[in-house]
Amino acid sequence: MLAIVCQLSLCSKNPPTQYLPTEYRGHHSAQKLLPEGLLADLANSADFVIPEFAEHLVRSRSVTEATRGDRLTSPYITASQLPSIVGLVLVQTAHRANAMTVSFFSEVAHHPTSLWVSIAKASFTHSLLEENGGRFSIAVLTQKQKETALQCGTQSGRDRDKCAALDLYPGPEGYLFLNGALASTACSVSQSVSIDDHTLFVANILSAEMDSRQSHLRQLLLSDLM
Repeated sequence: MLAIVCQLSLCSKNPPTQYLPTEYRGHHSAQKLLPEGLLADLANSADFVIPEFAEHLVRSRSVTEATRGDRLTSPYITASQLPSIVGLVLVQTAHRANAMTVSFFSEVAHHPTSLWVSIAKASFTHSLLEENGGRFSIAVLTQKQKETALQCGTQSGRDRDKCAALDLYPGPEGYLFLNGALASTACSVSQSVSIDDHTLFVANILSAEMDSRQSHLRQLLLSDLM
């Protein structure tokens, strides 16, 4: 949608409303001008006389629908009952590293400082945790890291190196931390509980870093991904 808005503004100083249906003319906000569902009508309209823009709309619509499909097929989003905070679980072994989007995590206790996170047993992250003895990091994402959450939550690390596209840096003792996150926390599993197709890991927090430059931003919520 953003790409479409930008394309409209590039056509002239004001949105080219002469190419729009009558009921949308006279508006100067391109973002409000193009409700969902109008894009296909514009791109296929015989009156729409900017062929390059029409082609751009078709391409943008295809990308948007594909991305939306990935979001809406995940049961973690469609079946969610709470607006949970979203983060990344970062795990590495001697040979592989992976990043997985999670919303099932929270602080458990202060003495010792610990948290819990729930991981699907079938996930690549789960197998890496079994391999490395339960060492992982959690990066709490900001509202501006929506695309990072989607990219790390719609593909398996078995098929793609998701960490290669992230701005990671080594934290204490080699734990992976994420630049731009609200906070990154190094954790070591102390106990685990099997719950159906997930494992609930309770982990001690070994160290944490907060980015004060991101303190004006709120946490990314699961509802932001819809």
